[in-house]
Amino acid sequence: MAEIPSALSLQGRLAQVLSPIVARALVDCGYPSPLPHAADRADPLTTLRFSRDPQDIAYLYRPSTDHSSPRSGRIPADLTAALVAQWTQLSRADISGHTTAQALPSGQLLLRPTATALGAWLWGFTQACPPPPNPTAAAVISFPQKQAPLAEALHLSPLALLQYTHMRCHQLAHRSVDLSPKSPPSTDPDPACGLTLALSQPTEQRLLRSLVALVDHLATNSPGMPTPIPPPALRQRFLKGYQLCEAVDLWLREMVGQSGDPATVLLLQGISLGLAHLLQGWLQSAAPTQL
Repeated sequence: MAEIPSALSLQGRLAQVLSPIVARALVDCGYPSPLPHAADRADPLTTLRFSRDPQDIAYLYRPSTDHSSPRSGRIPADLTAALVAQWTQLSRADISGHTTAQALPSGQLLLRPTATALGAWLWGFTQACPPPPNPTAAAVISFPQKQAPLAEALHLSPLALLQYTHMRCHQLAHRSVDLSPKSPPSTDPDPACGLTLALSQPTEQRLLRSLVALVDHLATNSPGMPTPIPPPALRQRFLKGYQLCEAVDLWLREMVGQSGDPATVLLLQGISLGLAHLLQGWLQSAAPTQL
């Protein structure tokens, strides 16, 4: 098994920033801190939940039930307001500074990355993600063909569809590799300057959401998870990879005849990297780059 470092996932980066904010907000509001004696601790201990809205890329944070109202179970409004206030004071030079924070009536905190933050995350991921390991013994995992209609329509196994999609994206990215920015602009500390992912089409939004979901899953390993990884955990990651392949198929159909641009190239590179890590690191299978 090989994980993508948590600091490279969008969830991991936002959680690292949120953890010390939660600790300070709890102290300011008079609640016991979950991070005693470490108000500035940056460990990614804060649990974020990916939005269930298929048209949105956002995360929900719910403070511990220890800080809820005993009668209603609701999070006190002053705590969520303190979290929002501290989040809005973040530096604009990091992707967290380009992520909006909203207090929900339930007391939860909603974090929604802007197009600038998404561009910065994707650039950082494609530039810093380590290569996946070479596959060893193939993992045994059941993924019923009936649950994979696209693979069935293409007369491929679900695993072969992952490999085929990886190959397509790898080749397309390398054909246009000169379009991809090699470094962030030196005139602005924000690595997303000049690169935004303001995706207007539903297929583009679905694609990026699926990529973020896969990378988040590959960067998250439950503490104490045994080795080898149990089939349910592998199946969950396999499903995220398959869903990304479905999104890629729709996206590429719309791209026929269109010229690439830096954002498109980075998307292709990100998809290729994510699928390579899934195939080689988790499923112990090859990630071919050509037929």
